[in-house]
Amino acid sequence: MRNLFSTLLVTLIVLSFTSCENDDEPDEIIGGVNIYLIDSYKKVGNSFEINESDVITESTPLIGYADIISYNKKSYTYIISENAQQALRNLEVPLDGLAFAVKANNELIYTAYFWTPLSSMSCDWLLTESIFFSHNNEIDLTINIGYPTEASSIPDKRNDNRILEIFRRDNKLIE
Repeated sequence: MRNLFSTLLVTLIVLSFTSCENDDEPDEIIGGVNIYLIDSYKKVGNSFEINESDVITESTPLIGYADIISYNKKSYTYIISENAQQALRNLEVPLDGLAFAVKANNELIYTAYFWTPLSSMSCDWLLTESIFFSHNNEIDLTINIGYPTEASSIPDKRNDNRILEIFRRDNKLIE
């Protein structure tokens, strides 16, 4: 009887080790692209350029990765969920903009402003007015360079490879 019990115990142990899979791929996706409001930042000189080394973002994203449906790299447009659209509708954007940051895998990629079309100020940094315009009551978040006209002196990181690779990995990239 003792021999049978020992044999069964050894068999169970061997089976438990042989049935385990060595899974190097995690079950859930690691990392994503998130959009955060900025708590603290400094501008460079008399411009709207944000000194990105001083940026402190809120701890919770305004738009989480799960709320980004897709990204169009030609138009620089994020298609976002209804929940994210509602969060944007609730924002109060001052005349000099509301700063936000785009992070990939929690690493700051670029900064920009939510900008109101009511502002008569020009902006020499990345921005979006998209939250004030909708198509069929839907908001697409398009990031532009400069306002009212595009400024070529602004560093363009909207299609940074770290962002594109994440969207490509998860079939969220429109090329």
